[in-house]
Amino acid sequence: MTTTTWAVLLIIVLIGLAYKKANLIVSTIVIAVLTVAAFFTDAATGFIATSAVFTAVFGVLSLSTFRANTLTRPIFAIYKKILPEMSETESTALEAGTVWWDGELFAGKPNWNKLLDHPNPQLRPDEQAFLDNEVETLCSMVNEYEIKENGDMPIEVWNYIKENRFFSMIIPKEYGGLAFSAQAQSA
Repeated sequence: MTTTTWAVLLIIVLIGLAYKKANLIVSTIVIAVLTVAAFFTDAATGFIATSAVFTAVFGVLSLSTFRANTLTRPIFAIYKKILPEMSETESTALEAGTVWWDGELFAGKPNWNKLLDHPNPQLRPDEQAFLDNEVETLCSMVNEYEIKENGDMPIEVWNYIKENRFFSMIIPKEYGGLAFSAQAQSA
């Protein structure tokens, strides 16, 4: 096999290991096996040296205590000095909640069953009654052709909208609104 073939094989192996999210120990073993195979098939010295360097680096990095003491702590200490203090707003935002299923989606491996098993949101009885009665009545009152021709809705429709508080769906009940949920407003 030529040096180019071995180099392409190494790149494919590295991409495969990254895609499978293989840990450093597995990555080290796989690259070590590739290096030994290259050595016994008389691959170019440059490729064997490159592969051996990858094996050595991955091998050293797979030692978690060494990595923590030699790399992680000093790097974090430098970043801690460089980064500004976290504001109260940032702290509140971080503590506000979780990402739930969205995090899985953006990580690239969503658990679709988790989403499908999640119960559908339900409207409150008063919200459902409003949709079944007032909204249905309003829909029966409007004529799209008439509205398009006149450039406005008939005065009876406007009065019905005002009388039944269509413009106050989001306003709390103590201020005369309907206090509908976001689900009801979008229905």
